[in-house]
Amino acid sequence: MSERGARLDDALDLFDAWWGTDPVAFDGRFATVAPSHVHARPTSGRVPVYLAGWAPRARRRIAERADGFLPVAGTATTDLDAAVSTPWSQLREAAVAAGRAADAVGAVLRVNPQPGETAADAAAVLRRVAADTDVEHAFVDLMYLAGDTTTALAAVEEILAAV
Repeated sequence: MSERGARLDDALDLFDAWWGTDPVAFDGRFATVAPSHVHARPTSGRVPVYLAGWAPRARRRIAERADGFLPVAGTATTDLDAAVSTPWSQLREAAVAAGRAADAVGAVLRVNPQPGETAADAAAVLRRVAADTDVEHAFVDLMYLAGDTTTALAAVEEILAAV
């Protein structure tokens, strides 16, 4: 756990090398890639990287390197400004301070239903977020809403119909 941030930084550096030009070579603290020709690259050149985190170093990493921020909200989230809008605004300001454009840091909200909550509860959170924030993209963690594929698909259909 004490090395997780350093490991993530190493992985991000590896991705930058991997998504760059051939030959790819990388010699990081936790991973090494001998000079190689890579043919399995995204057609866009790179995969967008969205990160979460509240620790100062995690927030700097988001501002300096990530394509976006992953805030979290649920039914117990009463202050969407504090949970979503303010931290996202701060990250966009930090991106500018790091020499990036403010819009370089997007946001995708994770809706986190708790045990016993329903698809209707998740949909209510999505409606609140749409009304009270500038976040345009979200996903719902179905872990506590569905125990199998059929139930998961039914929950998704219910959520989509409600928003």
